Amino acid sequence: MPGLDRPVTAVILWNGDRSHYVVIAMPDFTARQAEIMFESERRARRLMEQQLEAANSEVRFASLARTRLRLARDLHDTLVHSIVALLTQIRLTRHFLATDPARVSDGLAVAEEAAITGLARARDAIARLRMPDDLEPGSDVEKMLSDFAQQTGIEVSTQIADAARPGLQDHATTIRRILGEALRNVEAHAKARRVRFDAVVERTEAGARLIVDVRDDGRGFDGTVPRQGHFGLIGMAEFAELAGGQCAVESAPGAGTLVRTSLPLTVSATNDRSGAVGA
Repeated sequence: MPGLDRPVTAVILWNGDRSHYVVIAMPDFTARQAEIMFESERRARRLMEQQLEAANSEVRFASLARTRLRLARDLHDTLVHSIVALLTQIRLTRHFLATDPARVSDGLAVAEEAAITGLARARDAIARLRMPDDLEPGSDVEKMLSDFAQQTGIEVSTQIADAARPGLQDHATTIRRILGEALRNVEAHAKARRVRFDAVVERTEAGARLIVDVRDDGRGFDGTVPRQGHFGLIGMAEFAELAGGQCAVESAPGAGTLVRTSLPLTVSATNDRSGAVGA
C-alpha cells in the first residue's frame, strides 16, 4: 500500500457462500519489535565502537606521554647534568687562568674527564631509546646475562622455570628493558660480586603471573632517601605498568638489591608444565 512504512500481517479468507475473499490486515507488532531491537543493537554497537576508539586513543596518548616523559628524564639524567658539570669546570679553569695558571692544566683534565663521562652517558641513553620492540625472547634474556657476565666479570646465575618461558616470550620487550636497567645499575653503583636471575610462574585466584627477580649482593642503598636526578628505577616501574604489571625495588645499605617484576600471563602462556632450568 502506498505510504505503508511498517510490516503488516494479512489473513486472506475465502467465503464460498458469497464467492468472495475476506482480507484482514493488521500491523505486525512482533516484526516491529524485532526491527526496534535490531536498531537498538546497531546503535549500541556503534556506541561501543566509538567508546573503544576513544579508549584506544587514550591508551596511545598515555603511551606517547610516558615515552616523552622518559625521554625528558633520560636527557635530564645525562646531557643536562654532564653539561652543567662541564660548564662549572670551565668556569673554574678560567678563574685559575687569572689567579693560578699552574692549575689550568689540572682544570682542563677534569673538564675533559667530565666531557668523556657525559658522552658515555649520552650514548647509553641513546642506546636505551633505540632499543627495538621486536626482540627475540627467551634466549635473548639469557644472552644479555651472559654478555653482562663476560663484560663485567660479575658472577651471574640463572634459574628459569619451564612454565615461565612462554611468559618471557610474551613480555620480551618489557623484561629486556627492565633487566637492562637493573644490570646497568649493578655495574655502575652496586659493586656486586654476584647477580641472580629468577623467572617463575605464580598462580593466584586472580590468574597466573610471571615473576622475574634480579638480585645482587652489592652495597645496596636506602630506598627511603630520594635520589635526585636518577630516573632508572622510575623507568622500570613505568615499563611494567605499560604491560599491566608492577616492578618493585627492595634494598638496604649493605644488603644488596632486589628488583622484582610481576606481569600478567595469557591463558596460552600458562599451559606449560612447571619446572626449572639452571644456567
